[in-house]
Formats: sequence, C-alpha cells, structure tokens
Amino acid sequence: MPSRHTGRRLLGRLLLALLLLVALSWLAWRWLLAAQGISQLDWQGLQLSGAGLQVDSLLLVRDGADGSRLQVSASALQLAWPQRLQLRLHLPELRSQALQLSWQAGQGASAADSDPQALLDSLAWLPRQLAVDQLSLDLPCVTGRCELLGSLHLQHGGELQQPAELRLQLQTGARSLELQAHLEQREGQWQLQAAAQLDRQPLLTLRSALREEAAVSHWKGELELVQLADSRGLFVWLQQWQSTDQHLLDTQASLRLQANWQLALAPGASLLDVERLRGGSGTFSAVLQLQSPLLQYQNLRAEGLALDLKLAGTLAEQQLQISVQPASALQAR
Repeated sequence: MPSRHTGRRLLGRLLLALLLLVALSWLAWRWLLAAQGISQLDWQGLQLSGAGLQVDSLLLVRDGADGSRLQVSASALQLAWPQRLQLRLHLPELRSQALQLSWQAGQGASAADSDPQALLDSLAWLPRQLAVDQLSLDLPCVTGRCELLGSLHLQHGGELQQPAELRLQLQTGARSLELQAHLEQREGQWQLQAAAQLDRQPLLTLRSALREEAAVSHWKGELELVQLADSRGLFVWLQQWQSTDQHLLDTQASLRLQANWQLALAPGASLLDVERLRGGSGTFSAVLQLQSPLLQYQNLRAEGLALDLKLAGTLAEQQLQISVQPASALQAR
C-alpha cells in the first residue's frame, strides 16, 4: 500500500510539473510574440513531418511602436525546419501558394530614419529559397490604398556567401513590371546585374561592381534607361506613389538616360554608410535625352521640347562638382 500511495504522489507531482511547464511555455511564447510586436498569430491545418511543417492558412499581425501595422496572410504554406550553419540558424526553404501582405505606415516614419545596416542584417534571416506563386501587396499610395499582384522567387546562399537570384513580377491594372537580379562574388569583387521590364518591354539595366583593395572600396557601375518611345506607361506607374504636384509627364514623351560612375569610398564600418560616399572620391557622367510635344510641371509649361543633356562630375573632399558638356542642347517652341 505505501508504494501505491508513493506512486500516486509521484504521478501527481509529474502532472503538476507538466502543467507548470506548459503554462510557462505558453507565457514565454506570448512574451516572445509581444516583444516582436506581434499582436495576432493564428493558423489552421497544421501538419508536422521530418521535412518541416505545413499550414493550410496562416494570419500574422505585427504592430509597430510608431503606429505602423503589417498584416500577412498565407495559404498552402510550407516551411522547412531551421538548420544550423556556422553557429547560426537559418531557414532553408519557404513556399506559399498565395501570400497577401498589407502594410500601413506609422506616424512620422521616413526613409531617413531607417538603418541600412540593420536592413542588411535582417536579410540574412530570409529563407535560402523563397517562392510565392501568387503575391498580393496592399500598400498606401496617393489614392489611399493600391494593390499590386504578382509572384516572387528568391534563392541565395545566406549572408551573401553564394550567388543570389531574384525574380519579382508585379502587376497593377493593365500595367506589369518585372525585375530580375543576380549577385555573386567573382574575381575578388562583388558583381550585381539587374534588369527591369515594363509591360514586357525592356526598361532599364544595371551593372555594378564593388572591389576591396587596401581597405578602400572601389565602386563602379553603369545604369541605362532604355530608349522609351512613349514614357507614359512608366510615369503612370510611378505617379501612383506621388502626390499631384510631383507629377511630371502627363503626355507622350521619348526618354533615355545613361549614367556611369567610378568611385573610391571612404573607410567605414558599414558598407551601406552614406558617409562613405560623401567622403569618397571619383568621377561620373550622365546623358539625358527627352523629347515631348508638351511638358507640364507645376508652373512650367513647354511645347515641342527637345533636350539633350550631357553632364560630367567629380567628387573630392566632400565636394561635388557638376558641369554641363558643350554637346548639350535644348530646344522648345
């Protein structure tokens, strides 16, 4: 009999300890969510396997201290178990059949307040393979809210250790935008190549290279906006995110832009530190060609405009000098 009572007491203590462990785990989980600003996290159809977890539907709401709100909902979500590499966890793969993201800006938020290095560090947590077949973005715009539809595919090796590939497709109404980018380290320098298409027509190309030599970062690149016979499609896309007084071209225009630069960045702790650019040195050039039967911007009105602008510039001792080349020309009625 004593042994039976002892066993019951032991079993009761084990059950009590288990309940306490569950309660503490639940409180720790709620505290972790609250620390990250996550006010809501719901899911349905959770399945676990050796490869990872699958969720039929998921809803996440994150409230920022500045009043911003991010809401993410996903369906047919597949997430591989985290893996450890060089004493750091990373997510190998995440796939979703449909992902909806809604973002509301907070009060007083601005791009200047963001930390570029913090953004770069956060990218290391992105899954090594990210695929969204149906992407929906609900973002603030001039008319209040604008919806972008498309797809997203990303593949990288983590912390930029391997080549990274990005393919993003977005569509609003009858307008479509596609972006492809490739980043890798080759011959001692980082090389970035990117291209964009608007309405399935070439829009711009970017080629950039960054090389470290004797504690100095040498940055060179070339940006080209392909000759557009009619730039209305481009500006219709951009004007969704601009106020009315910022609208530039509302009529047909032919546009071309080309820029080149070769710079030596000043030393700094962060690659994305703006002070490295301000304290750097080098040269750049740009060519802008614009033809429009009518251009209106605020109080400016020009008819029969033909602009061929060639610029050359130098950066040294935190001073920027820009000169207009003799081959430049401007004509208007």
